[in-house]
Amino acid sequence: LVQLAAFTSSDPLGAPRVRDAQLRAIDLIPNCGIVNACDCGSTATVHYPGKRPVGERLALWAESKDYGISKINPMAPVAESASFSGGKATVKLSNAGGLHLGNGRDKVLNAEVAGSDGVFQPAEVSIEGESLVFSSSKVSDPKKVRYCYSSWCEGTLYNGDGLPVFPFSL
Repeated sequence: LVQLAAFTSSDPLGAPRVRDAQLRAIDLIPNCGIVNACDCGSTATVHYPGKRPVGERLALWAESKDYGISKINPMAPVAESASFSGGKATVKLSNAGGLHLGNGRDKVLNAEVAGSDGVFQPAEVSIEGESLVFSSSKVSDPKKVRYCYSSWCEGTLYNGDGLPVFPFSL
């Protein structure tokens, strides 16, 4: 399964909800894997032009699950849980060894936190091992956290195998 890539839409939460359902579907469909395409999108079309990374990620699944020859876990990093304290949100990821910024970026893009009012504000993110720590000067007591949770987003976080972190909202 290839997760819906980033694209421009008039419904900013429609695509993220579809991506959530796609990620949950792999637990229900036997012998199913999923490839993240949040870093391959296009603002011009849902049919993004950069197909090579997605093809290479699909090949990792086949090599690992069907042929047993891949030394790389084909599952990209997934947000497993979030905790909130001290004005910060900490998100624990699975499959996140070697977590780092990619695409030549010096900061995480598309990161947000919200307080009890539910209004999301841009957040700064630091990488701490296999966790992400979110904070914002505009939200003193975060209750919600999200990354790449809009129709258009640009994934900037990768594990050590070069697989992008799946979008999430916790």
